[in-house]
Order: sequence, then structure tokens, then C-alpha cells
Amino acid sequence: MIQFTMRNAFSNSNQECILLDVREQNEYQESHIPGALLLNVADIETKRVKEL
Repeated sequence: MIQFTMRNAFSNSNQECILLDVREQNEYQESHIPGALLLNVADIETKRVKEL
């Protein structure tokens, strides 16, 4: 298993980053990267595009 954290993902970046998880709610609940925001791809397409 690959160990992935927000800190090591962006440790070389000097910019603020947001990690979006676009999977289904049940997939996110099973496992997700700490600090990732859930924004289901179906919701993006239908009702949440203005938030982006």
C-alpha cells in the first residue's frame, strides 16, 4: 500500500493546496487521505459547479 499524506504530497510546494476527493460517499468513508475534501463528481456536474 502506498502511504500518502497531505504533508508529503505538497511538501515541495510553497502554495496553498486543496485536495479534492471526487469519489462516492461510501468510497470516501472506507478510506481517504486525511484533509481531503469530498466533492462527488456527480454533484460537481449538477449542482456544485459554482463552488469551484
